[in-house]
Amino acid sequence: MGCGPCDYAGNMLEKSKESQELSLAGIGFAILDYRGFNQMAPLPNVGATIYNKDGLPIADKGVIDDYSAEGLLKFFQEKAPSLDYAERLRSNPDDAEAYVLRAHAKFRYFNDTSGAFEDSSKAIRLYEKMPKSPERDSTLAKAYSSRSSFNSWNGNNKGALSDITEAIKLSPNDAGLHYDRSTVLLFRFKRAKAALADMDKAIELNPHNEYYYQFRAEIRGKLNDDKGRMEDMKMSEKIRKEN
Repeated sequence: MGCGPCDYAGNMLEKSKESQELSLAGIGFAILDYRGFNQMAPLPNVGATIYNKDGLPIADKGVIDDYSAEGLLKFFQEKAPSLDYAERLRSNPDDAEAYVLRAHAKFRYFNDTSGAFEDSSKAIRLYEKMPKSPERDSTLAKAYSSRSSFNSWNGNNKGALSDITEAIKLSPNDAGLHYDRSTVLLFRFKRAKAALADMDKAIELNPHNEYYYQFRAEIRGKLNDDKGRMEDMKMSEKIRKEN
């Protein structure tokens, strides 16, 4: 399949240079492999023209920030098999996990927060139709957590808090979910005391995560608890050295 070149902003790179074709989920996407031309430097504001399997251009899907050509190539070579959501959705349009995967791809690579929100919402509706089980609740919690992030990026703070709270109801012993809600409470609502309560729970569930102590130290600093902040920083450093 011929997939056409990427459109780069500016005139710094020539389209005649070697290109390597990448494929993710049935969408062809070429990037310039400018070996010998500052290969490892990040590429700010690189816009990619996306092509379908027939080589026809789809609308420009936005900006991909700070990924070197080599880094992108390596990522897609290693990760594309696990992200083949398009083929899965063609064979099963009710594949909830595939919608979650596509939501993350839309968000991470194309900065499409609205599309990511729509796909995660579709996944949530599909998961909620499934018989209740520990596995179903765990995967549904992850879908709610993902949508919480997309809500946050879209400026819907209430939606972000509501979704991460639903995730915690479904999976109350997931330390990461308590950490996620703590960040929403602190940064989006300035509710430091509520954020601290979630971090206390996260650390209770996983007392070996150095970053949890770092974040709780930040919260304690905002609450003028200098003694507690120092204790958490020391514990974070202790864990880091042990690992």
